[in-house]
Amino acid sequence: MAKKDFTQQAQQAAPVYDALINTTEVQDTQDELRTQGRAGMKLPRINLAFSPTNYEFIKIMAALHGQNLTQYVNDLINAERERSSEAFNKAKELRDSL
Repeated sequence: MAKKDFTQQAQQAAPVYDALINTTEVQDTQDELRTQGRAGMKLPRINLAFSPTNYEFIKIMAALHGQNLTQYVNDLINAERERSSEAFNKAKELRDSL
């Protein structure tokens, strides 16, 4: 029996698999805040001003958790998003219905 050669099919499918892998890789990289220095992988940014008391709190708590300030603030927002998920989803529905 002749041996089957799937080289051509693999070459044709390669761009599809590369796109899937790259999309997943980009999403994972963005979720983990590891985009610095990576071409085409930018995250939305906001310039925020904190009161001196809040800034001191964020700085100390981030260090306590072994995180940078961005990671710590993102963790705070993630926790609040989970806590308020029902209200958030209702607000999104209301916004989308307008």
